[in-house]
Amino acid sequence: MLQIDSLVPSVRPKFDRSVLEHFLRTLYETISSIPAVAPQHPLSASRTLLRADVATPYATPLPTEETNWKVAFQPPANITVVGSWANKLSVKPKDGERYTVDLAVQMPNELFQEKDYLNGRFFHKRAYYLSVIAAHIKKHLLVDLFYDSTNSDPRLPSLIIESKDGSKLDFSGAKARIRILATLAQDSPISLKHVDSNHCNIRVPSSPNDAPTHRYNDALLQSTTAVPHLLSTHETKKTVDSFSDALALLRIWANQRGYCRGKGGWSILGFEDRGPFWLGLLELMIKGDASMRGSKSRVKPVGRGLSSYQLFKATIGFLARHDFVKEPVYLKDADLGNASISGPKDLAVFVTASSRSNLLSGVPLSSLEMLRHDAQSTLEILSRDISYDDPFSAVFLEDMRHASERFDVVIGVDLSSSHAKKRTEIHELDAGSSGEFILSSMASILRHGLGNRAKAVPLLRRSSTARELSHPHPFTPSIIQIGFILDPTNAFLLVDRGLSVEEAEKDTEFRDFWGNDKTELRRFKDGRILECVVWEAKTVDEKAHIPVLIAKHLLRHHFGIEEASVFTWQPSFDALIRLPKAIGEVYSRLGSSVSKGFRDAISAFDSLVKQIKQLEDLPLSVATISPVHSALRHVSVFTPVAISSSASSALPPWARYIPAMDIIIEFEKSPRWPDDLVAILKMKLAFFEHVARSLTKAVKGLTARVVVDNPSPSASFQDCGRLEILTPEGWAFSASIWHGREATLLDRLVEGEPNRPFAPKPSPREKQAAVKAKETYVRQFIAAPSHHRAISNLCYRYPGFSGTVRLAKRWFASHWLLDVHISQEAVELICAKMFVGDGTGLSEDFDNSKNQVGAPVTKERGFAVVVHFLASWEWQTGLNVPLYGKAEVPTSQGSAGSPGAWVIRTSEDPSGKMWTSNGPDAVVARRIAAFAKATWNRLQGDPYSFKDISVLNAHPITEYDFIIHLETATLPRSYENASVRIQGVETGQQIKSSKSERRPGFDPARLFLDDLRTIYEDTAIFFYDCFGGDKIGGVWLPGLRVPKPFKVRERYSSAPVHRVSNKKERKKTPDVVLNESAIVAEIERMGHGLIKSITVHQK
Repeated sequence: MLQIDSLVPSVRPKFDRSVLEHFLRTLYETISSIPAVAPQHPLSASRTLLRADVATPYATPLPTEETNWKVAFQPPANITVVGSWANKLSVKPKDGERYTVDLAVQMPNELFQEKDYLNGRFFHKRAYYLSVIAAHIKKHLLVDLFYDSTNSDPRLPSLIIESKDGSKLDFSGAKARIRILATLAQDSPISLKHVDSNHCNIRVPSSPNDAPTHRYNDALLQSTTAVPHLLSTHETKKTVDSFSDALALLRIWANQRGYCRGKGGWSILGFEDRGPFWLGLLELMIKGDASMRGSKSRVKPVGRGLSSYQLFKATIGFLARHDFVKEPVYLKDADLGNASISGPKDLAVFVTASSRSNLLSGVPLSSLEMLRHDAQSTLEILSRDISYDDPFSAVFLEDMRHASERFDVVIGVDLSSSHAKKRTEIHELDAGSSGEFILSSMASILRHGLGNRAKAVPLLRRSSTARELSHPHPFTPSIIQIGFILDPTNAFLLVDRGLSVEEAEKDTEFRDFWGNDKTELRRFKDGRILECVVWEAKTVDEKAHIPVLIAKHLLRHHFGIEEASVFTWQPSFDALIRLPKAIGEVYSRLGSSVSKGFRDAISAFDSLVKQIKQLEDLPLSVATISPVHSALRHVSVFTPVAISSSASSALPPWARYIPAMDIIIEFEKSPRWPDDLVAILKMKLAFFEHVARSLTKAVKGLTARVVVDNPSPSASFQDCGRLEILTPEGWAFSASIWHGREATLLDRLVEGEPNRPFAPKPSPREKQAAVKAKETYVRQFIAAPSHHRAISNLCYRYPGFSGTVRLAKRWFASHWLLDVHISQEAVELICAKMFVGDGTGLSEDFDNSKNQVGAPVTKERGFAVVVHFLASWEWQTGLNVPLYGKAEVPTSQGSAGSPGAWVIRTSEDPSGKMWTSNGPDAVVARRIAAFAKATWNRLQGDPYSFKDISVLNAHPITEYDFIIHLETATLPRSYENASVRIQGVETGQQIKSSKSERRPGFDPARLFLDDLRTIYEDTAIFFYDCFGGDKIGGVWLPGLRVPKPFKVRERYSSAPVHRVSNKKERKKTPDVVLNESAIVAEIERMGHGLIKSITVHQK
């Protein structure tokens, strides 16, 4: 509540109103003094005003020379300040927009006739009335004048007045603008009983007169609502103390999500100017709805004593569950005459007590579904445990208009060549303009076509802006965005089913909607023969494109928009985690399949497990074999592919890398294991040798060999042995053996007890080695399998999780951080946080309905969410990830002396250092935040204007102190390099066959990097792209370039500096400085044959 108490005053106007009130009085006098204009033909009247450079904003159907009615002007019957400003309910607009002060100018009844509701006559008379006011103000007041249109409807023009610098009537300090609305008295001669949703008030010869003109009628009714809304809101505000603050919270929430105007963001179609709608919602919560004929809705009032937050939450809860189509809402005391609003089955209805107009007129159902989805997401956020997230910031402070992280799929559409193929003149006139008709039709068709594949498919456009008086009509945007909130259960189905054969002969609606060239007959397993639309998708990536394929087809079929005018980021993101085309062609030619994704790798693992367990000559039987490699949990950057001997020979040297997938073998418990650490490690090597011999004999074509890593001198107790297995199909595995007794023996050494009976106590060096060995043991054999299972569960539960992790890893690697400073498991944990929220939906039984409402369904959205998080994350506070379900995450002190700055806690790792103890440090953490901010700024663009996704992974190298350039031909992973992909090198080199030995996991660049990091640990920080990088970046440690007094046993190479000749100052003169040239020369000598050159950047 304290946060709300501080938020609400910050969005209220803060200034002396006297300056603005003085101008309003002057404006009142100016408008009241306008002389009357005699009735004249509307075209003649507009030509007169055009001489003053003031166009008359006549809406369609336009008046013609044959028009037999006239327009005129008489001084207003009344001038009233209305809207939020009058009731002191104004809320600060988005993007630095000014507050709006609405001024209702009531037109005299003498100007109208009973049938002015027909064919736009009222709108033409009002347009002329407003133009006369504009011309007079332009002549007599030194202000800036513009036209504007409510919700971009040409029938709803208004006059905008902004202060001009240097004027005596300057009110710019108020940060407000004045909007003049020409209104109609409720007792006017126009017959309002004919202006409801059941009547057709536009006469078109080519269309029947029984098609109701809903939007046209509501546009006319809106001209009578300004003063009634003012009085109704004032009464509610007076009786409910929390009404003002609750409305402010609701408007802030809506503005942050694009249900408003704004300069810097995209607005949800239909919600640009819906101020009365938000007022009506709160009135509905307070008063309840009417018991109307034909209405099933029963909204009970929540009471008048609720706090502002309670009233806000009740309103959000109503939006989250209510359907305005199935349950029309009529506020109590609404004056509806003799009939309620009726219309087509897809008409949303919300009528307040202060008017007969439908507040949702012109709002596409897809936009209302987006509103419902946002409300559901907000309720979920508000129900979370505050120890995991700050709900206040997520609900009220964060700008949620960025399409890349809001929608699962975003497409940009160029409307310049669009045209509705099924256009009816009456419906186009009802919409107000051809542009509005196309947008509303497009929203309806996409919603129907995607069906249950999507929860919401809103259209987004740039907010309409005020225009010069010489431009009568609002501008129609040429570029729009379409956002998809997908349903993960149905989004990627391959078939859309239609009618049976018998029904299709009578009803052609399905074929007309999809096109005869797209529909076909298919027989299903239950024997039915149905009309269907089948979407071709061979790979997992192609299945993710099905919603976009549907949208492209519908846009082309119904609006003539070709694929070149529709753009999405999906193919560009796919290319970042896909093998180069030339390499894929070699795999396909040799029979290796890339399209099956990770299934082949998991099948190969399952086969290996069976083969090992079937070995009969092992001293101990195998209890379990656990996978712990990223490829076996669907989150390796590239889809794993088996590389047989023939495939390896056909590939160039720079594309022969075979990843070795880590697995852990656990044998049955037995007292025959030795009770000594060194002996246990040797026993493991013996087991490896025995398993290798047995497997080689049992499986034809399989090779297995024991490999031992090169341990550091301080790692005497670490398990460095592995069993390297290469299957006949070309899958590589690296097996380790887990023996539980090791942990107990390591604990003894750590506590200073002897490793075995009658052995001496461990030395300090041995204790230190035991501590490191224990950390490695826990990470490798305890944490890794548990982490693997949890991440695998998320991949099955959330269809977008796997791709999100892969893109995030690709991004970290492209910026030379992954595996060098950031572990892959840490990246997976950060991505998991974006999906699981507070962990409420995680349970043993998979249930898609329990998943987080706002969880991304596609990798593109997931990646954008991760980047935005990294850009704004205060990493000093750490991160709690409920990876294993909703549970309290205890906090504990991290590893002493750990260089890692990140703390990522789970219920099984309360220290938060399991995967971040070795990095990133504070320097790297700040670099990550800088890279993320730059990437996020790029992602805020729209797909149509920003098409080159590859720049997100372009890494700047000028900030490094030196760059080591590697020989590409010697690097077996060069084909994975993102920069190589950007330049298209992978398709420009000829692949030649050559014999080569397959060496799983062999990466000379990475081995060289590890040597550099070990040797120059106290000299420099190194950065490298682990996916085929051809450069290594180096940064000297801070402070080493500053001259210092010479010390014995310094841990870096130094060189003497020039001494001063003054004897008094000689003792104070530093002696040595970092010997950069010698270190660079030494690195070049170490990497002979691997290094092409070294570039040193002078600063």
